Amino acid sequence: MLHDPAVEIMTRIAVCGGVYSNPYALQAFLDDARARGAEKLYCLGDLGGYGAEPDAVWPLLTDADVTVVAGNYDVAVGRGTPTAAAATPTRATTSSPS
Repeated sequence: MLHDPAVEIMTRIAVCGGVYSNPYALQAFLDDARARGAEKLYCLGDLGGYGAEPDAVWPLLTDADVTVVAGNYDVAVGRGTPTAAAATPTRATTSSPS
């Protein structure tokens, strides 16, 4: 059998996004990712909003050493914008000639 050095440098990852203050779904992701052998975990943001338990999310992420990228909702909170929609870039619209 040939030795393939590329196999040694590969890392199994797991990615989630849209946590939306749902620690139960986040915990299910963490459990499933670990059961499948994920070595590195990533979260694509949108941690808060909608759900009822925003304070329960961050400890799960930090305890599991998840790398988190800010989503548009997180950016809106950081900017003090009243809604996540305000952090989402909008397309310019043009009116049609009548």
